[in-house]
Amino acid sequence: MHPRFRKLRTVAYFGRVWASGLALQLGLRPMRDRMLRPRITGPVPQFKEREVIDYITRTGGDPDLYRDPDGNLLVPHTFFATWGLAEFAKALLAARLPLNFTRLVHATSRVRIHRMQKVSEPARFTATVETVVRTGKRVRIEQQLATMTADAQPLAEYTLAIVLPDRRAGREPGNKRQTVPMDTTLIAAIQLPSNEGWRYARLSGDFNPVHWASPFAKLVGLERPVAHGFDLMARTCHAAVAHLADGDARKLRKIDIAFRKPVVLPAEVHLFAAEPQPMSSGGKRVQLWVGAEQEASAQVMGHVEIDE
Repeated sequence: MHPRFRKLRTVAYFGRVWASGLALQLGLRPMRDRMLRPRITGPVPQFKEREVIDYITRTGGDPDLYRDPDGNLLVPHTFFATWGLAEFAKALLAARLPLNFTRLVHATSRVRIHRMQKVSEPARFTATVETVVRTGKRVRIEQQLATMTADAQPLAEYTLAIVLPDRRAGREPGNKRQTVPMDTTLIAAIQLPSNEGWRYARLSGDFNPVHWASPFAKLVGLERPVAHGFDLMARTCHAAVAHLADGDARKLRKIDIAFRKPVVLPAEVHLFAAEPQPMSSGGKRVQLWVGAEQEASAQVMGHVEIDE
């Protein structure tokens, strides 16, 4: 499938998700949860090398770090965001949840890699809604998309959590202010211009206007458009590969990110890392923070797991 069609597909499916929320508000959909959690399956789209290289460079990475010893280009850990969002949306629609998705918030993302997929390698996927947790009017939905080879060997698992906030509440429960610790090391600076939201939307197909349209951003209570969560995750991943995984993308086995506070565009933020901690299973675990500086609010928090 041509990249443009994939992006249009993402726009179309998320448009249907938002429309389903409006239909619920208007009383055109039932309010009862039928507890449907079907599993969506299909082939992973075929990618061209230049498309993947463009993604890596435009999210601040170095394509040379994503090649194996034989010179094969490997699919980056966060590249699924250019095609998998449509499958997440399709799984939401199939679950027929009685929820208003017009104000959903990207809360966390997690990627676990079993083996990095080669760009030319055929693969398949499954996608589903894993859990729906209600706390008062607040709802947290966790979805998973898994990829595997043609002979069903696992490649990766991608977990996405979205939150439908309680408008009557102030700060989200458990979302206390976190700061970047002083005993951390600066490993990368991330510069995002004012048009970064539009640039990433064109790259990924995620055209949520909160990321590029100032009037819409103000309508939902933001000062200006904010960066995409998956854009920040991709840049964090590239920095981890370059500075923590010895420049070998295959060593980065897991990245787990929580989005604590919007990054308002334009912005210059910094990625800080704690001292690596050994894991009992082998390898190391490194805590990460993204913020303006040490002791400032942490806008993104998480960790990576890296093979030695």
